[in-house]
Amino acid sequence: MLHIHKDDAFTVEVYSLSTDSWKMVEEHPLWLKCTWQNHRATFYNGVAYHIIQKFLLFSIMSFDSGSETFEEFIAPDAIRCWSRLYIEVYKDQICLLYYLRLFHCEEEGMSQIEFWVMQEKRWKQMRPILYPSDYYFVVGFSTDNELLMERSGYGNALYLCNYESKQYRETGIELAISRNDPEQLLFRPHATAQLVLAFIRAQS
Repeated sequence: MLHIHKDDAFTVEVYSLSTDSWKMVEEHPLWLKCTWQNHRATFYNGVAYHIIQKFLLFSIMSFDSGSETFEEFIAPDAIRCWSRLYIEVYKDQICLLYYLRLFHCEEEGMSQIEFWVMQEKRWKQMRPILYPSDYYFVVGFSTDNELLMERSGYGNALYLCNYESKQYRETGIELAISRNDPEQLLFRPHATAQLVLAFIRAQS
């Protein structure tokens, strides 16, 4: 759990299920001891990953709950806006998804999402993810590595995008996600993805 105070001070505590207690992490790297904003996050294989912003610079802060150590990974230069930046897990790799309306797409009627995966602690840019130009929101990746997207304005319908085959299909599921409170959105997309996948499997 990361606590950020009004005076820009922060504390890090790790909760242990085995001992039912909290432990304070005392040592923090120098690059964290400055003014920064915390945005979206994900958790994978015992490591928490947070998108943070220091002035105009975006980076990924990781915290390994086992070794209780921090690392920082500078985000790709193309990233300028946090509201359309998502951090997810794709094929057991941390990835970044970034999309803006101004991105040019050569295929008519399609828009694109810039896509990077982390390999050997470096960002590797992948082929963009293409999707129909209607208004969509990223929800997350399913355990089958298909991108879940919400089509806003159509009853919050859920669509599946297969990155490899470039195929898209409607699931017939309508999401009930409130976007009024930004604090509620931090981990909800990942929980939604898991629940939706379970529902799809049950129907197949």
